[in-house]
Amino acid sequence: MSLTSILSRERIDQFERWELPIVGGSDVQHAADAEEDDTPHRPTVAEIEAIERQAREEGFNAGLNEGRAMARRELAAQVARLDALFAAVERPFAELDSDVAGDLAVLATVIAERVLGYEIATRPEKILDVVHQAIDALPSASRHIKIHLNPADAALVREHRASTDHEGTVVDDAALERGDVRLESEQSRLDARVRTRLASVIDSVLDGQASDEDVAGDESVES
Repeated sequence: MSLTSILSRERIDQFERWELPIVGGSDVQHAADAEEDDTPHRPTVAEIEAIERQAREEGFNAGLNEGRAMARRELAAQVARLDALFAAVERPFAELDSDVAGDLAVLATVIAERVLGYEIATRPEKILDVVHQAIDALPSASRHIKIHLNPADAALVREHRASTDHEGTVVDDAALERGDVRLESEQSRLDARVRTRLASVIDSVLDGQASDEDVAGDESVES
């Protein structure tokens, strides 16, 4: 009895013929091409060098732009400082900020102190004139005058005491600088230190200049 005799024709029609697939040919080639497409691309040496060159150029350009920006900012800051300096120089002295004027006065005092200190060191007899001027500034009725001097100046004054026409007791005072004089009497005291004398001179100069500028301003208004 055959298989076809057992199965009815309707059952046989429900089955399809199966055939052995063909191995090789175009299907195999397509599979190989698909595998090659999935493989990551490895850059060549030339491509790597091109990438590195591009990166260097981009980094150089970025650094160059940043450096130029910094240079422009620094230049702008310097120009601003110069403009401020020129503006300060162009302003009249009377309009200078009080702090600036004070700093200039201190600087002038320090410079003058150095000059006078050098003069006293090279010509110590100058201290005699300072002592005379200081005593003359005291009230005429002053008695029991004490003349405080730097020890080196005090020795010089004692040495030339015969040439002086004043009375008083010379006192060594190590707290005083060369050229400083400080007087004490029963009625008054006089600070004739170098710094004090210079400050007085500078104040008088500044006051005189301010007065001159006020007069000039009044004349310009009248005209």
